[in-house]
Formats: sequence, structure tokens, C-alpha cells
Amino acid sequence: MSENNQNFLNQLAYFGGSISGDPKSIKSKYQDLEDFVILATQHMSDDPRITHCFLTWLEFYGNLLSPAKIRKLLGSRKYNSVVLGAFVSILKCVSLRKDQWNILLPFIKKTTHQTLFPNFPSPKQSLNPHFKSVGLIAHLFSSEPKKFLIALPFILNNCPEIKYRAIGIGTVIADLRSFLEKESPQSLYEIAKKTHHFRAQIYLNYKVLSQFGLFDGSLLKQKSAA
Repeated sequence: MSENNQNFLNQLAYFGGSISGDPKSIKSKYQDLEDFVILATQHMSDDPRITHCFLTWLEFYGNLLSPAKIRKLLGSRKYNSVVLGAFVSILKCVSLRKDQWNILLPFIKKTTHQTLFPNFPSPKQSLNPHFKSVGLIAHLFSSEPKKFLIALPFILNNCPEIKYRAIGIGTVIADLRSFLEKESPQSLYEIAKKTHHFRAQIYLNYKVLSQFGLFDGSLLKQKSAA
């Protein structure tokens, strides 16, 4: 198994997928939700069970994702633009604000009559409509949370990257709090780089958290570096 594949499985298990992985090996470091979803576009043809698990995860947790942050990352990431189209189709169905995903349309491509799993028999009926919309032939993969997702209370207690998004605070401050709980950054610039947010946003949100005593504010003196 490649390192890239193993990293994806570890993240899927860490973020709540009931799948073979090693979440303990990565849980002490900040894990980026949007980077994880982009990485997933490269692994949907690896194994049907992994695909089924991830798609179940995407339907359940999709409302926590930031389309703007995904768009920002796509400029510097390797991804499968056809599979991304299937993901966006799913997210537009489950999202509370469907139109927000339209900002990713320029990054999507379509194919013609390709199978998602070339080494497996093609489905004869009940094609997955989301993959079909981009020209990929795939099984239906109906959502099965009880089978493919770890119990939500456990994830909320052990995954701050999901917990802070789920309680409704903004993406930037949620990622900032998650990062600071796990890492010991030397500067606000480091936080901005590793959470993939603009430095000014990190500075302002860190200042608010420090004002209310949630963090000591020691990095504020480094504003010029951030």
C-alpha cells in the first residue's frame, strides 16, 4: 500500500469512517478537512468498501466543509477533477446552501462511459446518479451510517477539527482552535500556512481568542511576521 493511500485511510478513520486505518498515528497533529476531501478524489477507485465508507462520510459531514477553502487549495493540489464533480453533486444535495458549491464548477471535468472500478464488473442497473452526472459508471453506494461511521459522540470528543465546525463557529476560528489544541506553533504565519487560511484572518481570530483568555496571546507580538 502506498504512503498516499495509507494516509488517506488514516484520515478517513480519524474523521469518523469505520474503516481499517491507524488514526492514532495522526491524531496528535492537525488534520485538514478540506485537504482530506481533495485527497479522497484520488482514492475512489481503490476499493469499493473504502469508497462506500467515504461517500457515507461525505453525505453525513458535508455541511461542515468550506467550498471556498477547497477552491483555494485546488490551485496547489493534485486531484481527480471528474471525481470532484461527483463529490460536488453529492454536496449540493445534502448542503443547506446548495449554490455555494457552484464556485467549484470551473475545477470539474466530465468523462464518457468510464467505470469507477475498471477491474470489477460494471453495474447493470441502479447506477450512482452523482457519478453518472460526470460520465462515470458506478454502483449506487447508498448511505449506511450505522455500518460505515463511528458513533458521533466519540468523534466529537476526539476530533476537534470536526467538533468546532459542528458547534457552528466559523471555519477559520474552528481550524485555529483545533490547530492550537494540538500543535505548538512558533508564529501566526506557521498557523496560517498549515491551516490554509489568510494570515490576516488568523491574526484577527487569534486576537479575539486571546482577549477572552482562551490562549495566552504570546504570538500577537509576531504580527509583522504573520
